[in-house]
Amino acid sequence: MAQTIIGLDIGAYSVKVATITASFRSFAWTDYREIAIPHSERDQPERAAAQALEELSGKLKAVSAVVVCGLPGYKVMSRFITLPFDDPKRIDSVLGFELEGQIPLSVEDMVYSYQVTGKDDDGQTQVFAAAVQSDYMARYMNTLQEAGVDPRILTLDTTSYLNLYNHLISEGTVAFLDIGHHSTNLCIVQDGRLRMARSIGRGGMAVTQELATKLSMSFEEAEQHKHEHGAVPFGPT
Repeated sequence: MAQTIIGLDIGAYSVKVATITASFRSFAWTDYREIAIPHSERDQPERAAAQALEELSGKLKAVSAVVVCGLPGYKVMSRFITLPFDDPKRIDSVLGFELEGQIPLSVEDMVYSYQVTGKDDDGQTQVFAAAVQSDYMARYMNTLQEAGVDPRILTLDTTSYLNLYNHLISEGTVAFLDIGHHSTNLCIVQDGRLRMARSIGRGGMAVTQELATKLSMSFEEAEQHKHEHGAVPFGPT
């Protein structure tokens, strides 16, 4: 029986919904919707996202659909940690302590999780750990719940590109660069193993602001000019 999977991307420029129908042997991209967030409302991202989600609520409430969401990387603190064991219970027990010395906030005020990225030849386990402030997580989940969205999977947008790797190349090193409106995500995968996941605090908005200054345009005019005349290469480069 086919399963409906909905990918939800709450961005700074727009809210996007992609629908995939998956069966035992294959999957197909069946639908895509996007609601742009007006420039005047982008300084209130949670309110703007809630309004966009309301417009998309019919699609998001599809019967038996699995909803997958990605937390924005610029809201997440992440670290690679090396541990001398791979037992999940032991990792759970020490992860908070390991993060405490590597992030500038108390882990008591954070929600955190991890993913094992691989084992080295000497038996050391490499763990990718990520933490987000509890109050932000609460607001994020509240925004979803008010729109009737109950995600089955909540991941990071900076590491979600790892799932594309095996569909593009079987081995070697690939860098995924996603230039968003507010920030740019960089994910580097080597032979199927996550090597770097980082969010850079500059994106398309910075380009628009520079265009507006250089061309003596309003922000809205510069954004339209960028969309109409900008060129983006397709496929791996």
